[in-house]
Amino acid sequence: MFKLRKSCAIGCLGTSLLFVVGIIQLRKIIVPIVIEHDQCSELAGKAFQGDLQGAKIALQNHGNKPCKGEFSSLIAAVTGKNNAVVKLFLDHNADPNEQDMSWPITPITIAVEDNNIEALKLFALHGANWKFKDRTNETILDRAALNGSTETIKYLLTLPELRDIKMIDGALDWIEYERPRWPKYEPDKYTKVIKLLKQTKIQIEHRKK
Repeated sequence: MFKLRKSCAIGCLGTSLLFVVGIIQLRKIIVPIVIEHDQCSELAGKAFQGDLQGAKIALQNHGNKPCKGEFSSLIAAVTGKNNAVVKLFLDHNADPNEQDMSWPITPITIAVEDNNIEALKLFALHGANWKFKDRTNETILDRAALNGSTETIKYLLTLPELRDIKMIDGALDWIEYERPRWPKYEPDKYTKVIKLLKQTKIQIEHRKK
């Protein structure tokens, strides 16, 4: 009986030790994930708010590495139109071609839709992919046209990478025939866009029927 109890005690002790070791190992995995989540959430918040000093401190706390993924530092900064913070992250190797997890857009496409030419100029200095297409096969030039921004279009057409870019004819069709049905349609703005595009040597890539 004594031997049985001793054996049981040793077995229970071994099981308990294994359990404790397992908890310690699990903690080593979970804690860094929680810390990473909290740090990236804070960094994205500071970036979106345009808190440059706060973003610098949060960036230092994260090892001077901008976050990607759910709490993308750069996407938060460009969405908030905070170009000083955008520059901060780019100077710390943030990727202007990073894609949002929920929708295949990049910081570049966000800047295009917001007519944020200053941010686009910063991206041009940090390896921007100007030929990106979203899941509807639209280029950034398509997006600029649909957004009615002649100034953004003019800037994009100065980039060497876009000299041979093609623009889907669906974008022009939509501007001419569909956009006027929208309640807040501004005819003068889109008339200028259409005129500008037709004056350029942009090649038209027809949609497959």
